[in-house]
Amino acid sequence: MPVTADEAGAVIAEAERIAREAVAADEAKARRKARKAERQRQRADDQERKAAEQAGRERARRAEAERLRAEAGESRKVLLRKARALRDAAGGASGPASRACPSPATRTASAIPSRPCWPSW
Repeated sequence: MPVTADEAGAVIAEAERIAREAVAADEAKARRKARKAERQRQRADDQERKAAEQAGRERARRAEAERLRAEAGESRKVLLRKARALRDAAGGASGPASRACPSPATRTASAIPSRPCWPSW
């Protein structure tokens, strides 16, 4: 059966259409793959950025904690120096708490001290 020119043209046109659709499908697949790769890259960049920010916050927190520890240590040293100075100024006695309180069993009216034996703070 002979093929006419119109039929041959139709076959060629159909083959070209199928080829164009295949190329378009391949291009669409490549675009989807590229978009997916870009989203993954952006997610990775975001994760890296967030991790760096977290590490920076952690470094700042540790530095602040170290600064507070150092400040507390200096405060303790100052208080100890003041306590030593007060102790030395008092001749080693630390106030009414260092006086001997009379025993309640042997206490008489004349043995009751005029000032209490307990600290007054």
